[in-house]
Amino acid sequence: MIKKLYWQIVLTFIGSILLSLVLAFAIADHLYLQNRVDQLNGQVTSLAKEVAGAYEDGDTSQGKQSLDLLAKLDVKSVIYRKDGSVEYSSSSWRPEEKAVKKVLNGGVYKSDSNRRPAPPSPLVYNGYPIWMGEERFALFISPNLVTLLSDFRRVLSIILISILAIGSMLFLITSRFITKPIQQLTAASNELSRGNFAIQLGSRRKDELGNLTASFNQMTRELGKLDSMRKQFVADVSHEIQSPLTSIRGFAQALKDGVIENEQEQKEYLTIIETESRRLSELSQNLLKLAALESEHPPFEPEKIQLDEHIRRTAASLEPQWKAKQQNVDLRLNPVAISGDSRQLNQVWMNLLTNAIRYTDERGTICVTAESGEKQAIIRISDNGAGISKEHQEKIFRRFYKADPARTRENGGSGLGLSIVKRIVELHDGGIQIESEPGEGTLVTVRLPKDKN
Repeated sequence: MIKKLYWQIVLTFIGSILLSLVLAFAIADHLYLQNRVDQLNGQVTSLAKEVAGAYEDGDTSQGKQSLDLLAKLDVKSVIYRKDGSVEYSSSSWRPEEKAVKKVLNGGVYKSDSNRRPAPPSPLVYNGYPIWMGEERFALFISPNLVTLLSDFRRVLSIILISILAIGSMLFLITSRFITKPIQQLTAASNELSRGNFAIQLGSRRKDELGNLTASFNQMTRELGKLDSMRKQFVADVSHEIQSPLTSIRGFAQALKDGVIENEQEQKEYLTIIETESRRLSELSQNLLKLAALESEHPPFEPEKIQLDEHIRRTAASLEPQWKAKQQNVDLRLNPVAISGDSRQLNQVWMNLLTNAIRYTDERGTICVTAESGEKQAIIRISDNGAGISKEHQEKIFRRFYKADPARTRENGGSGLGLSIVKRIVELHDGGIQIESEPGEGTLVTVRLPKDKN
């Protein structure tokens, strides 16, 4: 089995050329044969007239000398008497019996130029009636077409074999330029499988192989980015887990060793352990949610949702949090219906409202509006908190990204909430946008397709 593409290309080329040469040989041979037969018919007619003229003039010796001379040139001839016996013959060759009868009866016989040769019998022979006195004879002359065809075929074979040999050698050399980029791609793919995402192939080709190389380079760059994101993700997860674990371990060890004897301090330490444990639990839950949402078949159970009521219930469930900070939550919700997953969308409003409450100062204002557009439901959640800079807005939806790590840590955030929100909105064929200015608050706009019914 031929496994290398190089040899597959070479052998395919040689096979194609060989078949082409065989067909070319057959066509050239056929055309040459037809043309040559027509030429020989004319030549034989001239020879026959010369010999017939000599015999009719009574100079039989001159006629026979002419035929003997033609015999040396491999032109066969034979003369028949009226009774069918042979008057003269330069060889053992004899024409067909029907041809002899036709000429002895006064007709002229010419070979069929469409017949294929059947060596050793010659293809072309013509018969003519000649007269010697009152007696009729039949003269047949036949040049050896087999010899002529053999010479032609030998020359043609040499030419075609030379073409095949030279063409094959040149293709053996040039085909390497075709297979070389593929070999480079194979080697680069092996490097890629070993985790080398920095490999890039240089190519100036503008053909399909050039496009393939460019696509490969693009793929390696994207894989490199994904690998960097994976490493960063692992590092972020490790950091987020390590921080609360360190606190839990440290405070637990202090309590175990009896370093803290004051009952009030012991309660504070236990409260910290409880808070950090809650952070770990929330982190693991968010990681599982994000993994499920980014899977090939994320959970999605669509149903008709009255969005204004849906958001109002979520805001009501968070009332203890915003009342504790004496914040004002202004709900301006117009009736609008969508089709979506109720539990997932509840997570969206829960995360966005929690963030608004968390990063808005005491006695601040949070405004939530819902309105019906032509094809979309538009939900806006705004606050008059500290705001977010342009630099942070571009990265706010990244996993574990925290615009203010210190404040997030204090408030228990993991940096996964907005990543989950964005993924859920995308699963609903919607979009989310954040507009903010430092010191002027933040506006989050969510657009979701309306229910078609």
